[in-house]
Amino acid sequence: RVPQGTVAAASIRRVVLAARLLLLRQGTMGCARQSLGPRRAAGKLSGGSRPGMSATAASFDGGTSTGSSSNRSSTDAWNSGPLCALCAAFVFAGNALCVKLLHGNIPSSEIVLVRSALSLAFCLAAYRSSGAAFPFYGSGENAPLLLTRGVFGAATMQTFYMAIDRLPLADAVTIFYCSPAITALTAWLLLGERVSLLGAGGIVGSVTGLLVLTHPPFIFGSGTEWDGPRLAGTLLGCAAALAASGTFTSIRCIGHREPTLVVSAWFHTVSLVSAAAPMAAGMVPGVVPGPAEALLLAGVGLSSFAGQMVLSRSFQLLPAANASSINVTQVVWSYIFGYMFLCDGITASGALGSALIAAGAVLVNVPQPRTAHGGDDGAAATAAAALTAVTT
Repeated sequence: RVPQGTVAAASIRRVVLAARLLLLRQGTMGCARQSLGPRRAAGKLSGGSRPGMSATAASFDGGTSTGSSSNRSSTDAWNSGPLCALCAAFVFAGNALCVKLLHGNIPSSEIVLVRSALSLAFCLAAYRSSGAAFPFYGSGENAPLLLTRGVFGAATMQTFYMAIDRLPLADAVTIFYCSPAITALTAWLLLGERVSLLGAGGIVGSVTGLLVLTHPPFIFGSGTEWDGPRLAGTLLGCAAALAASGTFTSIRCIGHREPTLVVSAWFHTVSLVSAAAPMAAGMVPGVVPGPAEALLLAGVGLSSFAGQMVLSRSFQLLPAANASSINVTQVVWSYIFGYMFLCDGITASGALGSALIAAGAVLVNVPQPRTAHGGDDGAAATAAAALTAVTT
């Protein structure tokens, strides 16, 4: 058992308190806001409790329950928006690494099954401990939209994991980061959200980066390496980015009608069913994991939950565009992990394509002025950058 005074124990307590506090806020406010803004967050993190705020919430929001330097250090880290965003990118890159190490031993459907089961268990435990007043699966009138979000989310996870199996780790992650540009186009076509000149430049940059990274032979000549696994992996990565765009469009349609926990519960439930069905029918053979595979599967589930908590914290402390831009460093971590643990090489075209896609993801997230009717133009691509991490 970890001693109470250590940094590890303090960090674990704060993650649990974070989940409970976020759910308590969802129960009273209907749905957690995506970004509180730096000034508002700074006012909430002054170290003292607010009127009507519980002692637990006050301790979580920045107060120190003990005078130890380790607790103060962990509190300072938890209250740093840039550090939380960087940690989220690191954790999600580690999540993708665990998936990559599992492939060849455990089928992707089984990985999705285990991750969804663990995530759903975490959601249910947090829901019960928070005493939330809303139903776990929300109201029946929003079920079609919630189901649509779940289907798109399940398709995103499945295709992304299959792309990781067929491509170098960094290539799969980078292709997936085209989703903010795709979402900006989708939001323009379906939701009427305006695309700025910078946003249009980001879309062009993402498409150009995708072509440079994948090197399709119909552009770069027949001498380009384009075997079956690379072609399949590229198509699956693009399909995952498209599905992620559909995921966020459905979330935008749901809006604030359901708490975030309800949307997450539907996502994990649909993913669980979609992964279990082909395995139950014998279409995908199940594999009993060994000790190493079991540890990696647990790492996939735990890193998904921890990454979402840290990412949510960064969006509380930073403007959404800033947090999304920092989160793009997941591409850098993927290159580092691929080089260190998988012996993946780094090519000039791969680095250039990744840089263009990352720059495109940042450009489409540049905040736009509000329109005359008070709309929040440009929000779709901004939140999609966060969704890129959350759905992985």
